[in-house]
Amino acid sequence: MSLSRPFGKAFSYPILFSLLGGLAGCDSEPPPQAAAESPAQRLPFNAIAFDVLADDIDGNGLLDLAFTTHHASYTQVFLQTSPRVFAPGPKIEEVGFHPGDLMRLPGEDPRLYLMNAEGVNALRVFEPGPGGSLGLVAQMNAPAPRVSAFFRWPDAGLGLAVAPFAQSTLLLIKDFKGATAARGLAYGLQLDSQLSQIHQVAAADLDGDGSDEILFPEPRSHRLNVVRAPSGDDVPTIEVLWTFEQGGMPRHIVVADADGNGTPDLLVPDEVATPSRRAQVNVLLNDGTGQLTPVSIPFPSTGENAKGVKGIRSIAFGQDEDGAGYLLAAAETHLALMRIPQGWSGEALESRILPFAPVGVIRKMLLVDLDGDGALDAVLGRTGSSDSGYILYGPLWDTFESMTAAGVPID
Repeated sequence: MSLSRPFGKAFSYPILFSLLGGLAGCDSEPPPQAAAESPAQRLPFNAIAFDVLADDIDGNGLLDLAFTTHHASYTQVFLQTSPRVFAPGPKIEEVGFHPGDLMRLPGEDPRLYLMNAEGVNALRVFEPGPGGSLGLVAQMNAPAPRVSAFFRWPDAGLGLAVAPFAQSTLLLIKDFKGATAARGLAYGLQLDSQLSQIHQVAAADLDGDGSDEILFPEPRSHRLNVVRAPSGDDVPTIEVLWTFEQGGMPRHIVVADADGNGTPDLLVPDEVATPSRRAQVNVLLNDGTGQLTPVSIPFPSTGENAKGVKGIRSIAFGQDEDGAGYLLAAAETHLALMRIPQGWSGEALESRILPFAPVGVIRKMLLVDLDGDGALDAVLGRTGSSDSGYILYGPLWDTFESMTAAGVPID
């Protein structure tokens, strides 16, 4: 692990934006599914799931799910009409060719959603329509956006950090206005190598000064990079916040209070196992002032050869009704649930494992109380051509135990 001085250079450039109107097409509403009686439920999202969002899209007080397929180029909303009963909406193709992540914009009125519309080089803003439809209300041109994160700086209003696909650049946008897709000043920050790419970006106020740090791992260099709010008219710069052990190829980051001290910690999983050890989740525990302490969570293996685990494809974190934190991690072969007690400082964790049948990749997982019963549920966006939406209902510790005892895999 190491700290270093800023690297790279920045330049600002204009981004065109235009206001578009129109509503997404709306088919007749399909009948809802029956309520799930078992702890596992499939949703008929019949494409490879690239992204999943949980939000109360129709405003009825229950969380709905929106799955996006990058390969088939559409989003589909599943409205939760009553606990564990979902009605599938129409395919929303206005998200564009090869869409990325769908995000809820801050604010309640109006309720708006931002799509990283990679294949059409735009950030597209949608509003909910009837029956799970989403209507396009505005867009801003941007180079191949795939993932992004909102951030807050004192002079930035609502900021947006955007990672373009297959480019060694991070785009920072100030004063983003969702209803019109208007924006303020924008910067393009160059990474230190043309081979570097950003696969996920996050934002959190690590030191409690009221300004978010913008964070992204870079797998080629094994670095966790940070962009801090600049002083005055200074241009933002990229710094190295942490360097991980070579070989893990970190791509993803989750911001969560892992130790329960009320401050954001950073969880960065190994994409692959290293030559010297099996894959692990690298955790940087934050004392509230931005001072980070490294600990690690080894990824539980299903076989005798612990180093045979290829790596961690996705993670999610949530705090359950029992006060403990829960970390969900997925490899291509199995899903592992780990319980993290309050005050944890790196001790070995209890874990429970569910195998996949067949092998599959999960790019996005969520830990949320989906059905409103107070317990965390797990939402998985799976690969496959049918029923790619998958839900495990809580209490998850009990669900994992009962499914394991019954020999039931995730199929």
